[in-house]
Amino acid sequence: MRCTLIILSLLAGALSAAEPLLNPAWKVSRITGAETVYIIRGTGDRNNPIRRALAKPFTGPVLFVRFRLRYDAASIDTLGPQNELEARIRSYELAFHMQTAAPELFDLKKETAATRKLYGLDKAETRNMAQRMVERGVRFVQVRVGGWDAHGNIKANHTRQCTRTDQPIAALLTDLRQRGLLKCTLVVWGGEFGRTPTMEGRANGRDHSPAGYTSWLSGGGAKGGQTIGATDPIGYVATERPVSVPDFHATLLHTLGLDAHRLSYRHHGREEKPIVFGGNAVKEVFA
Repeated sequence: MRCTLIILSLLAGALSAAEPLLNPAWKVSRITGAETVYIIRGTGDRNNPIRRALAKPFTGPVLFVRFRLRYDAASIDTLGPQNELEARIRSYELAFHMQTAAPELFDLKKETAATRKLYGLDKAETRNMAQRMVERGVRFVQVRVGGWDAHGNIKANHTRQCTRTDQPIAALLTDLRQRGLLKCTLVVWGGEFGRTPTMEGRANGRDHSPAGYTSWLSGGGAKGGQTIGATDPIGYVATERPVSVPDFHATLLHTLGLDAHRLSYRHHGREEKPIVFGGNAVKEVFA
């Protein structure tokens, strides 16, 4: 079964205005330019272009886009396949479709009172937008919640962060299930590392801990109600059925209907593979 993928990323740092442009986490790196991500901020953010799309109906440069597409397509016919040029053509097409579709997609005022209460939309519009994107056919959505880097006062930090995220994440799962979307949508909750079980210095905080931490999966064929693996008694290192990053990556690809060992794609004149250091899907997830 080919699934849609929602990543709920609980990352250390907060998202700055320039970060999507500077952070390599949002770069396409070893995949083609056509897979470049599009960053969407909350509609209340002044830096969000969606605010301009909602402010007035789209009357953009349709003729310019069509001219550019004809010109670029002619260049491909002359020069042969060009990944970057083809990515540029797709970006123009995507920009036009987003400009025409964005007002309806991001107009949360049309949500029912029950949905607004379920999500707590005053503080959780991004999780509601994730559901709306999935409902409209977007295959990959990441919801990023930064600010978890609790090197000091971890109790206050995590209490605040959990208050921000618990209700809307539960609402997202409930909403997807009610709409019949959860069975074909894999929701992944996690971050780039955990926190140590021991205090860091005298600041009542915790340091980074990449050796043993938790992620959870819901929907997309994953079997609920089970725990795979365990750490040592104090929660420092994974000791039972550890799952490596390549294993986790292969598991997500498996959910999308892709075999990590057979998948390849042509990029810059060579065959690339998404996993180069081994990795096997964790089959127990779907048992």
